[in-house]
Amino acid sequence: MNVIPTSGPITGGTELTVSGPCIPDSLQLGPVTLHSTQDPYVFVTTGVDVPHYSVPINIVVPTRNGAKIIPLGKNFTYGGFPSVQDIRPRELNIDGGTKITVVGENFFADSNPKMNLTQKAIEVNSPDGLNIFDEVNYPLTPCAVQNGTEMECRTPELQLPSVDDFSSFEVEYRFGFLFEGLEESQQLNEKWNTTTAISVEIAIIQLPEIAKHTWPPYDITWGHFQHETLVHVGGIEAEITRRYHNLIQFLPPDEDGFLVSGESGCSPESYSVEVLAGNTRQLVGCLSFVASDDVPLTMIAVIAACVFSLVVVVVVVSIIACCVIRKSKRSPEN
Repeated sequence: MNVIPTSGPITGGTELTVSGPCIPDSLQLGPVTLHSTQDPYVFVTTGVDVPHYSVPINIVVPTRNGAKIIPLGKNFTYGGFPSVQDIRPRELNIDGGTKITVVGENFFADSNPKMNLTQKAIEVNSPDGLNIFDEVNYPLTPCAVQNGTEMECRTPELQLPSVDDFSSFEVEYRFGFLFEGLEESQQLNEKWNTTTAISVEIAIIQLPEIAKHTWPPYDITWGHFQHETLVHVGGIEAEITRRYHNLIQFLPPDEDGFLVSGESGCSPESYSVEVLAGNTRQLVGCLSFVASDDVPLTMIAVIAACVFSLVVVVVVVSIIACCVIRKSKRSPEN
């Protein structure tokens, strides 16, 4: 017989599954006896007070004379309290939706972590004097645990002073993380010498409206958000074939799957081409198809950016070019 998994958070709540020929009566984790609820093969751990606590696993099966204890020869280990050490990247899209990676220890998917983002008060000097913008507490957002040392979260839309009125200012954020069954309290942090929050200065990226352009392409980079870029054609996500620091190559979806529409500034017989990064969505051009024979399909989108950097970073983005040729009933026109 066997039991999986063999580790879980100190707070309990880990589902243990027993496999084998016998229906277990109970499961022993050291001095603690667990009883199943609905599924006789599934048991749920309870919390303990000592982190990194390892106990032997025994399965108790019923017999004619009572019960028999079957030692598995393996231990169940209670992990320590989650600890946050770093976040990356240190740049956020002002529209939100930036994927950040949280680095630390003792992350468990069963703890259902949530990010508690706080924007510290901002002080900005202007010709009219000192302007103070209050602290902003953003709503909790769920995170996804990748493994024991990494989890991913998405940022909300940010509330910031206008960059048109205040060209530069410092922004500091506190990234707190709440784990189900654990309170984010100073008492726990001091007791186990761990932290579930980190305060850092962040560069803010604003992606303004993208002007529609014509061909040919120009090789200009889009900075750190290049790896997050998605391309939608006719409302359908296109397949990105190559992603460079200064351009993106992609294949549009099959023409039969498009919804012909004149929305978003495109003609009735064309399809909108949009670029997405986080919550930012920009129309960059329109795509149409005409008859053609035996011509391969290729599309190139080049994203241009000029980055003005003090503490607040403003990115000016332009899609410079798209070229499409397709083997089908119709081939694309610009």
